[in-house]
Amino acid sequence: MNQTKTRQNIQRGILYVLGLVSLAFGIMLTAKVNLGVSPIVSVSYVISEIGKFNFGNTTFILYCAFVAAEVLNHLTRKEKSSAVMDILQIPLSLAFTRFMNLYNAVLPDFSEVSGFLGTIPGRILVLCVSIFFTALGISLSVNTKLVPNPGDGIVKTIADVAGWEQGFAKNVFDGGCIGTSILLGLIVKRKIIGIGLGTVMAVFITGRFVALINHFFLEKIKRASGLA
Repeated sequence: MNQTKTRQNIQRGILYVLGLVSLAFGIMLTAKVNLGVSPIVSVSYVISEIGKFNFGNTTFILYCAFVAAEVLNHLTRKEKSSAVMDILQIPLSLAFTRFMNLYNAVLPDFSEVSGFLGTIPGRILVLCVSIFFTALGISLSVNTKLVPNPGDGIVKTIADVAGWEQGFAKNVFDGGCIGTSILLGLIVKRKIIGIGLGTVMAVFITGRFVALINHFFLEKIKRASGLA
Protein backbone atom coordinates (compact mmCIF):
# COMPACT_ATOMS: atom_id res chain seq x y z
CA MET A 1 0.00 0.00 0.00
CA ASN A 2 2.80 2.40 0.97
CA GLN A 3 4.71 1.49 -2.18
CA THR A 4 1.63 2.23 -4.28
CA LYS A 5 1.17 5.61 -2.58
CA THR A 6 4.84 6.46 -3.01
CA ARG A 7 4.70 5.57 -6.69
CA GLN A 8 1.56 7.70 -7.14
CA ASN A 9 3.19 10.66 -5.37
CA ILE A 10 6.23 10.39 -7.64
CA GLN A 11 3.98 10.19 -10.71
CA ARG A 12 2.00 13.15 -9.43
CA GLY A 13 5.17 15.20 -9.05
CA ILE A 14 6.40 14.23 -12.52
CA LEU A 15 3.07 15.16 -14.12
CA TYR A 16 3.07 18.47 -12.27
CA VAL A 17 6.58 19.35 -13.46
CA LEU A 18 5.68 18.29 -17.01
CA GLY A 19 2.70 20.64 -16.75
CA LEU A 20 4.90 23.58 -15.78
CA VAL A 21 7.41 22.79 -18.54
CA SER A 22 4.62 22.50 -21.10
CA LEU A 23 2.93 25.71 -19.94
CA ALA A 24 6.19 27.69 -20.09
CA PHE A 25 6.88 26.28 -23.57
CA GLY A 26 3.41 27.16 -24.83
CA ILE A 27 3.54 30.72 -23.50
CA MET A 28 7.00 31.40 -24.94
CA LEU A 29 6.22 29.73 -28.27
CA THR A 30 3.17 31.98 -28.57
CA ALA A 31 5.39 35.02 -28.01
CA LYS A 32 7.91 33.81 -30.61
CA VAL A 33 5.22 33.55 -33.29
CA ASN A 34 4.87 37.36 -33.08
CA LEU A 35 1.10 37.36 -33.57
CA GLY A 36 0.24 38.42 -30.02
CA VAL A 37 1.00 36.91 -26.60
CA SER A 38 -1.24 35.17 -24.06
CA PRO A 39 -3.32 37.61 -21.94
CA ILE A 40 -1.82 36.36 -18.65
CA VAL A 41 1.68 37.55 -19.64
CA SER A 42 0.70 40.43 -21.93
CA VAL A 43 1.43 43.11 -19.31
CA SER A 44 4.87 41.72 -18.47
CA TYR A 45 5.61 41.32 -22.20
CA VAL A 46 4.77 44.96 -22.93
CA ILE A 47 6.85 46.17 -19.99
CA SER A 48 9.78 44.01 -21.11
CA GLU A 49 9.51 45.36 -24.66
CA ILE A 50 9.26 48.98 -23.55
CA GLY A 51 12.09 48.80 -21.03
CA LYS A 52 14.17 46.18 -22.89
CA PHE A 53 13.97 43.94 -19.81
CA ASN A 54 14.16 40.16 -19.70
CA PHE A 55 10.67 38.77 -20.40
CA GLY A 56 10.97 35.87 -17.95
CA ASN A 57 12.27 38.08 -15.14
CA THR A 58 9.52 40.65 -15.71
CA THR A 59 6.95 37.85 -15.59
CA PHE A 60 8.44 36.65 -12.30
CA ILE A 61 7.98 40.12 -10.77
CA LEU A 62 4.39 40.25 -12.02
CA TYR A 63 3.69 36.80 -10.56
CA CYS A 64 5.13 37.94 -7.20
CA ALA A 65 2.63 40.83 -7.28
CA PHE A 66 -0.17 38.30 -7.88
CA VAL A 67 1.04 36.22 -4.93
CA ALA A 68 1.17 39.32 -2.70
CA ALA A 69 -2.48 40.04 -3.55
CA GLU A 70 -3.44 36.43 -2.77
CA VAL A 71 -1.60 36.49 0.58
CA LEU A 72 -3.24 39.80 1.53
CA ASN A 73 -6.67 38.40 0.69
CA HIS A 74 -6.17 35.29 2.83
CA LEU A 75 -4.70 37.25 5.75
CA THR A 76 -7.66 39.63 5.62
CA ARG A 77 -9.93 36.59 5.83
CA LYS A 78 -7.75 35.22 8.68
CA GLU A 79 -6.85 32.17 6.58
CA LYS A 80 -3.19 31.93 7.59
CA SER A 81 -2.65 28.38 6.34
CA SER A 82 -3.86 29.41 2.87
CA ALA A 83 -1.54 32.44 2.96
CA VAL A 84 1.40 30.13 3.66
CA MET A 85 0.43 27.96 0.69
CA ASP A 86 0.25 31.11 -1.44
CA ILE A 87 3.88 31.89 -0.62
CA LEU A 88 4.91 28.54 -2.10
CA GLN A 89 3.95 29.99 -5.48
CA ILE A 90 7.05 32.22 -5.40
CA PRO A 91 9.66 29.44 -5.79
CA LEU A 92 7.29 27.83 -8.31
CA SER A 93 7.21 31.11 -10.27
CA LEU A 94 10.99 31.37 -10.16
CA ALA A 95 11.39 27.88 -11.62
CA PHE A 96 8.63 28.50 -14.17
CA THR A 97 10.15 31.74 -15.45
CA ARG A 98 13.61 30.06 -15.70
CA PHE A 99 12.02 27.64 -18.14
CA MET A 100 10.63 30.65 -20.01
CA ASN A 101 14.14 32.12 -20.27
CA LEU A 102 15.47 28.79 -21.52
CA TYR A 103 12.85 28.56 -24.25
CA ASN A 104 13.38 32.22 -25.11
CA ALA A 105 17.05 31.43 -25.76
CA VAL A 106 16.50 28.37 -27.97
CA LEU A 107 13.29 29.14 -29.89
CA PRO A 108 13.58 31.18 -33.10
CA ASP A 109 11.60 34.29 -33.96
CA PHE A 110 9.14 32.77 -36.43
CA SER A 111 8.50 36.11 -38.14
CA GLU A 112 12.13 35.98 -39.34
CA VAL A 113 12.55 32.31 -40.29
CA SER A 114 12.56 31.24 -43.93
CA GLY A 115 10.20 28.72 -45.44
CA PHE A 116 6.61 27.85 -44.64
CA LEU A 117 6.87 28.43 -40.88
CA GLY A 118 7.84 32.04 -41.54
CA THR A 119 4.64 32.72 -43.49
CA ILE A 120 1.38 33.84 -41.88
CA PRO A 121 -0.30 30.41 -42.39
CA GLY A 122 2.80 28.69 -40.98
CA ARG A 123 2.92 30.98 -37.97
CA ILE A 124 -0.79 30.41 -37.31
CA LEU A 125 -0.08 26.66 -37.37
CA VAL A 126 2.74 27.13 -34.84
CA LEU A 127 0.38 29.31 -32.80
CA CYS A 128 -2.15 26.46 -32.61
CA VAL A 129 0.64 24.15 -31.42
CA SER A 130 1.64 26.70 -28.77
CA ILE A 131 -1.95 26.99 -27.51
CA PHE A 132 -2.17 23.19 -27.29
CA PHE A 133 0.96 23.04 -25.11
CA THR A 134 -0.39 25.88 -22.98
CA ALA A 135 -3.63 23.96 -22.48
CA LEU A 136 -1.74 20.74 -21.73
CA GLY A 137 0.30 22.57 -19.12
CA ILE A 138 -2.82 24.03 -17.52
CA SER A 139 -4.52 20.61 -17.42
CA LEU A 140 -1.56 18.82 -15.85
CA SER A 141 -0.66 21.51 -13.31
CA VAL A 142 -4.27 22.10 -12.20
CA ASN A 143 -5.45 18.49 -12.11
CA THR A 144 -2.51 17.23 -10.03
CA LYS A 145 -3.69 19.69 -7.32
CA LEU A 146 -0.31 20.79 -6.00
CA VAL A 147 0.87 24.43 -5.86
CA PRO A 148 -1.30 26.52 -8.22
CA ASN A 149 0.16 28.76 -10.89
CA PRO A 150 -0.06 32.43 -9.75
CA GLY A 151 -2.22 33.18 -12.79
CA ASP A 152 -4.82 30.69 -11.57
CA GLY A 153 -4.37 31.84 -7.99
CA ILE A 154 -5.06 35.50 -8.71
CA VAL A 155 -8.19 34.61 -10.69
CA LYS A 156 -9.50 32.61 -7.72
CA THR A 157 -8.72 35.57 -5.45
CA ILE A 158 -10.64 37.94 -7.71
CA ALA A 159 -13.57 35.52 -7.78
CA ASP A 160 -13.55 35.22 -3.96
CA VAL A 161 -13.34 38.97 -3.34
CA ALA A 162 -15.91 39.95 -5.95
CA GLY A 163 -18.24 36.98 -5.36
CA TRP A 164 -18.02 36.00 -9.02
CA GLU A 165 -18.03 32.60 -10.69
CA GLN A 166 -14.43 31.64 -11.48
CA GLY A 167 -14.94 31.43 -15.25
CA PHE A 168 -16.35 34.96 -15.30
CA ALA A 169 -13.49 36.19 -13.10
CA LYS A 170 -11.04 34.66 -15.61
CA ASN A 171 -12.71 36.54 -18.47
CA VAL A 172 -12.60 39.81 -16.54
CA PHE A 173 -8.97 39.25 -15.59
CA ASP A 174 -7.92 38.46 -19.18
CA GLY A 175 -9.80 41.52 -20.41
CA GLY A 176 -8.08 43.68 -17.80
CA CYS A 177 -4.65 42.37 -18.81
CA ILE A 178 -5.33 43.03 -22.49
CA GLY A 179 -6.70 46.52 -21.80
CA THR A 180 -3.74 47.43 -19.58
CA SER A 181 -1.29 46.16 -22.19
CA ILE A 182 -2.93 48.19 -24.95
CA LEU A 183 -2.92 51.35 -22.83
CA LEU A 184 0.73 50.93 -21.82
CA GLY A 185 1.79 50.47 -25.43
CA LEU A 186 -0.22 53.45 -26.69
CA ILE A 187 0.89 55.78 -23.89
CA VAL A 188 4.60 54.95 -23.96
CA LYS A 189 5.26 53.85 -27.56
CA ARG A 190 2.11 55.16 -29.28
CA LYS A 191 1.40 51.69 -30.67
CA ILE A 192 -0.16 48.40 -29.57
CA ILE A 193 2.47 45.92 -28.39
CA GLY A 194 2.01 42.17 -27.94
CA ILE A 195 -1.74 42.10 -28.62
CA GLY A 196 -2.96 40.43 -31.80
CA LEU A 197 -4.44 37.32 -33.35
CA GLY A 198 -2.51 35.09 -30.96
CA THR A 199 -4.03 36.89 -27.98
CA VAL A 200 -7.55 36.48 -29.33
CA MET A 201 -6.99 32.81 -30.16
CA ALA A 202 -5.53 32.20 -26.70
CA VAL A 203 -8.66 33.68 -25.09
CA PHE A 204 -11.15 31.65 -27.11
CA ILE A 205 -9.30 28.41 -27.90
CA THR A 206 -7.18 27.57 -24.84
CA GLY A 207 -10.23 26.66 -22.74
CA ARG A 208 -11.54 24.39 -25.49
CA PHE A 209 -8.18 22.60 -25.71
CA VAL A 210 -8.15 22.17 -21.91
CA ALA A 211 -11.66 20.68 -22.06
CA LEU A 212 -10.59 18.32 -24.88
CA ILE A 213 -7.49 17.13 -22.99
CA ASN A 214 -9.53 16.65 -19.81
CA HIS A 215 -12.15 14.68 -21.73
CA PHE A 216 -9.60 12.09 -22.83
CA PHE A 217 -7.03 12.15 -20.04
CA LEU A 218 -8.49 13.59 -16.81
CA GLU A 219 -9.28 10.23 -15.23
CA LYS A 220 -5.88 8.85 -16.24
CA ILE A 221 -4.15 11.88 -14.67
CA LYS A 222 -6.15 11.42 -11.47
CA ARG A 223 -5.45 7.70 -11.27
CA ALA A 224 -1.74 8.19 -11.90
CA SER A 225 -1.64 10.90 -9.20
CA GLY A 226 -3.63 8.87 -6.67
CA LEU A 227 -6.51 11.38 -6.78
CA ALA A 228 -9.18 9.22 -8.41
